[in-house]
Amino acid sequence: MSVPDTEEDDPFESPKLLLDGARRHIAAFEKGVEDLRIQRWADPQSPGDGIRVLPGFKVAPQMKQIAFDLIQNLRSALDHAVFASTFVLTGYDGEGGTKFPFGDAKKDAIDDAKRKCRKVPPAMVEYLLAFEPYAEGNPILHGLNRLRNTKSHRVLVPVSAFSSKVTTARAKSAKNTSYAWQGLTKGIEKAVHEFEFPPGTEANIFRLEVSIGTGTFAGEPALGVFNRMFGEVERVVSAIEAETIRLKG
Repeated sequence: MSVPDTEEDDPFESPKLLLDGARRHIAAFEKGVEDLRIQRWADPQSPGDGIRVLPGFKVAPQMKQIAFDLIQNLRSALDHAVFASTFVLTGYDGEGGTKFPFGDAKKDAIDDAKRKCRKVPPAMVEYLLAFEPYAEGNPILHGLNRLRNTKSHRVLVPVSAFSSKVTTARAKSAKNTSYAWQGLTKGIEKAVHEFEFPPGTEANIFRLEVSIGTGTFAGEPALGVFNRMFGEVERVVSAIEAETIRLKG
């Protein structure tokens, strides 16, 4: 990994560009979720007091690709930030020895740093480990790394659809195509997808969510996970840049 001429003025351009790409992927994923929500996703045969997703309802394949690219961008931004820091501090622009360390436990992360941060100045290695990139320390970073390392035949299947109750409220007459509802007032039948609330109806309101299918965040709404991961990676990249400037003096 060498520093292109365009990065001479800003060695941290590469991780910042990767973050910009991740931001665009999040926006595209959010649009995909909204597109799914206006489809007929709710099963009118849902039992009990919940709304079930229609059998066979699937997340669009392009959303899986967006999730894959997003995860790759965020994880790569960390490695590129470490490389940029090492280049600024030592002038090293070779291949290898500048990865961001990870591990399931603290000892694993330390051992990983010994193997993969051989070219990184010791003070910066210590700084990287202070982010606690292991399960008990920083589950967001650790979870991101696990998602990036998911087996190739599973990595494009990180999401699944499910419904979640948004609120219970006394509803006014209104139409909405993004939600499903279930009347609680005696005599009011369950309705799905596009609907109109009878005035004064008390109802459970449900919204389609898209969840992470594997790893640390399995079962959590994917959009929220992606936003948390983005915020954490952006914080770490900015911190590495600031510490690099401090160490450079």
